[in-house]
Amino acid sequence: SKSSHTYKEIMQTGLECMGDIDLYHICEVTALAAKSLATISSNYVLEISHMGVIKAVLAPLCEELQRQVLKCIAEKNLHEIRKLCEENGIEETVYQSIETLVSTYGGYKKVLTPLKKASLSDEARVALTELETICSILAANKLAKNINIDFSIVNDMGYYSGILYKGFIKGIPNSILSGGQYDQLMERMGKKAGAIGFAVYLDSLDRLD
Repeated sequence: SKSSHTYKEIMQTGLECMGDIDLYHICEVTALAAKSLATISSNYVLEISHMGVIKAVLAPLCEELQRQVLKCIAEKNLHEIRKLCEENGIEETVYQSIETLVSTYGGYKKVLTPLKKASLSDEARVALTELETICSILAANKLAKNINIDFSIVNDMGYYSGILYKGFIKGIPNSILSGGQYDQLMERMGKKAGAIGFAVYLDSLDRLD
C-alpha cells in the first residue's frame, strides 16, 4: 500500500497468455474479458485503449513531457495539455492529435472515424488499424455492444505496449477488471515473447448487491 507501506492480499482471478502473441490471441483475451464481465452482470462496460496509438502520438515529445502529458490524458485535462504544448513549443498538429485522443469516447466506429482523419504518424496508424481490426472481430461475434474506446485509459509506457482494458459493472464505482498487453515487460526480463492478460478483482465484488 502506498499509504500505509504495508503488504495486503489482493483477491483476484484472471488469465495471462505468454509466448508468440498474435492478433488471434489478443482478440481471444479481449473476448474473454468481455465475457467475464457479462458473467458477473449483464449491465457491464469494457473500456479499451491502445498504448501503441498513445505512444506514437506522444513520440515527438521529450520523455519528461510525455510523462506529464500522459498524466493529463488520464485526467482528460485538455487545458493543461494545451498549456504544456504551448510552453514547450509543440506543433499544433501534435496537440490536435492529442486533443482528438482525449475528447473522443464511445463505440469504436464513433471514435476511430475522426482519428483516421487526424494527422497521425505511420506507427500510430498501424496501431489504430490493429485496434479497429480487434473491434471489428468483436462486433462480428456480437461483443461490441458493451465495449467502448477510451484513450484516457493509460499506463506505464515502459511496461504496456498494446491494448489496455478496464471493466465496470453497474453498482460498483470503480473498475473491477483491468489488464492489457505488456510485451515490454517481457523484454525487460530478457524474454523474447509477448504477453497479455487481465484480472478480475474479487474484493470489489463484495460491494455488489
